[in-house]
Amino acid sequence: MLGFGIGSIFPQLKEPGNYESWADEVERTLNLIPSIRKLEVKGGRSSFRWFDVEDADGRNDLIHHPIPVHGNVAFTINIPARAQDRLNPWWKASVDSEVEEFVVFLELDTAYPYALVVFYSDNMIKPSSAVVIVREFLKEELEKLGDRSTLELTTLGPSPFHAEFYIKEGDQGDFVTPGLNALVRHGRGYSECEFFFDKKVFESAAHVLDEVRKKIGPEFANFYGLTAERTVKQVSVDVLTLQVEEGVAAYRRKGAINWVRRVITSRANLRNISLELLKIQMGVTNSQRSNGKVIDNLRAERGLLLFEGKLVGMAELDYTDQLDNLGSMLKVLESQHTQTVQRITSFAVSLLGVVVGAFLTAALRK
Repeated sequence: MLGFGIGSIFPQLKEPGNYESWADEVERTLNLIPSIRKLEVKGGRSSFRWFDVEDADGRNDLIHHPIPVHGNVAFTINIPARAQDRLNPWWKASVDSEVEEFVVFLELDTAYPYALVVFYSDNMIKPSSAVVIVREFLKEELEKLGDRSTLELTTLGPSPFHAEFYIKEGDQGDFVTPGLNALVRHGRGYSECEFFFDKKVFESAAHVLDEVRKKIGPEFANFYGLTAERTVKQVSVDVLTLQVEEGVAAYRRKGAINWVRRVITSRANLRNISLELLKIQMGVTNSQRSNGKVIDNLRAERGLLLFEGKLVGMAELDYTDQLDNLGSMLKVLESQHTQTVQRITSFAVSLLGVVVGAFLTAALRK
């Protein structure tokens, strides 16, 4: 039986500025890993996409570099049973980790890269575990290469995708394409998806896998594309939250120097933060609209969506309450700053009146 897991495993260049050499460096570096064979790199040399992550601090928890949007990378990798048990001690892919050979496809879809990790076994336990095993093994091997490697592995959660996939002979499930049906059992944790094929139409499970990649693959690519967009928006919201919290902390600081600094700088800072809040609110609204179109287009093109619920859930960007709370805090800070300025102005006017009055009194006495 053939099983596979889906995940986000993407080799990025350590120096993103050299992105045009991505395919060549992937081919060169992966060929240095002894456990990898049958490596093929297609595409990845012309079209690239950038995500706007200017506020991101880390590089390995989201796409922080140009990514190729056409082609794929495929290879076979051997991972000994003892290494599997160490890399993923919680769940085995097969009984006693008897399967040591995995086939990996890195699909460079226009939405977002995703990976399929495939293996054959009559004693499968959890196909999605293969994603963890391969990911951690590749990380270790790239680290061993040291300066000879120009790559580092990027992942985007949830990885593995929360579903187990199997390909079997049979006719159960919903129609996908002539000779191929799919039966999905959605669970509270991991779902289970079985693809049943007619041997009169498909020669083997491997041929079915090619059809699955073509028909169902866009769901996974768009799922991770939506995840990336959500991550980028979350980074922006987190940065804004820190800015507002710093404004609150500055307001609460005691002492004359802090008071003077607050009076002089707060207005400009609060204005900039308020503009950033409006920018994020507009971005979330536009992304929400765009995300809805992504799912509508998938429905129109594919008809059956096996994981529509997961797509819809990832497409929803509900930051309304959080952004409203930040807006309310900004209004309080702006109100306090305005009151402070008004008090200073009133005091200055009163002081000026006293000075002018004293001057006139002195002048009139002469």
